[in-house]
Amino acid sequence: MSESILPGAIHRQIEFVGSLTGACGPNALSMGARWSTQAGAPDTYAVYTDMYRRGLCAASGASTLDALHQEAQEYLGMPLTAYRGYGEPWPADGVSGWSAFYTFHAGHSYILMETANGQALRDSISGLGENATDLHYHFIGVVGYHSGGYSARAARDLPAGWWCVDGDNYVAGDVVQFYTDPVMAAAQPCGAIAFGAKVSMQMAGIPAGWKDVGGVLVAPNGKNVQHGFRQAILDAAMWPAALQPVTGEYGTPGGPRQDFTFSFLWVGAASALAGPDYPAQIAALEAQLAALKAANAAEEAGETTPPIDPQMAKDAALGKLARAFLDGAAA
Repeated sequence: MSESILPGAIHRQIEFVGSLTGACGPNALSMGARWSTQAGAPDTYAVYTDMYRRGLCAASGASTLDALHQEAQEYLGMPLTAYRGYGEPWPADGVSGWSAFYTFHAGHSYILMETANGQALRDSISGLGENATDLHYHFIGVVGYHSGGYSARAARDLPAGWWCVDGDNYVAGDVVQFYTDPVMAAAQPCGAIAFGAKVSMQMAGIPAGWKDVGGVLVAPNGKNVQHGFRQAILDAAMWPAALQPVTGEYGTPGGPRQDFTFSFLWVGAASALAGPDYPAQIAALEAQLAALKAANAAEEAGETTPPIDPQMAKDAALGKLARAFLDGAAA
C-alpha cells in the first residue's frame, strides 16, 4: 500500500461560473494555481477572463491544452515540471505512457490533464459521475495516487486509483474525487501539464524542520517517511517535530508499521501506541556511563604509594646482612 498526495491545501471549484458552460480548462488551471500559491486566487472566472481577453479560449470557456500551457506560463507564472502535449492515443503502459507520467509526478506536482472521454469519469467516494452528456474532451487536476488497500485520506480501503479535482463532477462542495485505474483508463488521457509549487509547503502539515521532497517526508535525523505514513503525518492536526522515525517502513501481521521516537505507528489502524522513548533511554545510558567514568577517575586520583612499615624495612636489612655473612664464610 502506498498513497501520495500533494502537500498543502487542495481546493476544488465547480467550473460552472456565470453563464460559462465549457470552462473546464480555466477551472482546472485555476485549481492548480491556487494549490501552487496556497492562495484563494485566481478563481475560475479570473483565469477565464484573461484567457478570453487574449484569445486563448472561446466565449464559453472552451480551450486547448496548448492554450492552457501558454496561460500558465505567461499569466500565472507557474513553475513547469513537465509537458506532454495533446496526442491520441496515449497508451497507459511503457516508460512514456500516461500511467508512468502521472505516477512520477503525483504527490509533488499538480497534473492538469486532458481526457478524450470525460463521460467515463465516476467518483468512487460519492459514486457520482459528470454533470454533462456525451462529454469528450475535458480537463481535470490530478493531485495524488493510491496504489490500493487502506487509504489514510479516505479512512477506508480503496482500489488503485487517482485523487483528482474535477469541476464537472456532480458531487457538491470543496472535496476531492477518486478515479480508479480502470475509470481513468476509460477516460482516455490524451495530454498533461505538470506544475510545481510557487511557495514553500512547510506551512501545510509538514512539521517544523522536516522537508517534503518528491512525495517523501525527510525528518531532521535524515530518516524518511513515505506512503500512508507520510499522509498520516500531513493529515494530523499537530505532529510534534521531535516525533521522528527510527526505522523504515516494514510489514507485520497487522499491516505496515514504522517505529518513531516516542511511539509505534500503524497507519492501517489509524492509531499510535505509546512505545519506547529512545532519546530518553540513550540519555540515561550516557549519564550512567559518565558517572562510571567520573567514579573511576576519582578512584585513580586518590591512589598513593602505600607507606613503608619500619619493622619490615629493618627485617629486610638484617636479612641482607645475614645473606652477605653466609656468602663470605662460604668463600
